[in-house]
Amino acid sequence: MGMRYDRQRALGLIGSRQKLLEKGRAVIIGVGGLGTNCAEMLARAGVGKLVLVDRDRVELENLQRQALFTEKDIGKYKAKVAAAMLEKINSEIKVEAVVKELNADNAGLLKSDIVLDCTDNLETRHLINEYCSREKIAWVHASVQGAQGMVMSFVPGNGICYNCIFRDSFAKQTTKTAGILNTTVKAVASFQVTEAMKILTKQEAGKEMLHVNLWKQTLERIKVKQDKNCNVCNGKYKLI
Repeated sequence: MGMRYDRQRALGLIGSRQKLLEKGRAVIIGVGGLGTNCAEMLARAGVGKLVLVDRDRVELENLQRQALFTEKDIGKYKAKVAAAMLEKINSEIKVEAVVKELNADNAGLLKSDIVLDCTDNLETRHLINEYCSREKIAWVHASVQGAQGMVMSFVPGNGICYNCIFRDSFAKQTTKTAGILNTTVKAVASFQVTEAMKILTKQEAGKEMLHVNLWKQTLERIKVKQDKNCNVCNGKYKLI
């Protein structure tokens, strides 16, 4: 077991910081395409405690892109199936499955060292943003649609939040209406987990929004700035 993370420790970017990953607690909201792939990578990287939050059950159409599930899992709760698989992948970590939808009443589930937003629901993202802004918890947003995706880290003290960029945006287009390429999920999840690992190891996360287009093979960094009139940055919350 002691050799499990040798290749990771050999990387100067991690090295002795591996101990920080092993002490880390990460909460993943949404155990779908992004969530399952992020959870698997974090588990293999040795993040000490993973909390998986999702109320849904596995469906056949999920198998096109959602890691950790098989045909035998159809009808079972995603969070529970994923947790059981992760424990088989890495018995050295702790995994908690929470079969609930995140809402204002249970937002305390977000208490952690890092939150990964793996949902496709904008209202949930705004709830995550408000709670993490208030409690000074770092979180990494990611979204995917078609062959494109976005990733951005929100770290306390960086002077910008999700609401600064997507103020009052609660449109609800999902992968069911827009479709998705499974390679998009893998790529975007990789960027999201890398940002989470930077934060967990107390290194500087990206300050720009990353836009990925798998089909066109393009990466674009988008500079964003704080909205001085942002309610959340000014301590005014709608959802918590």
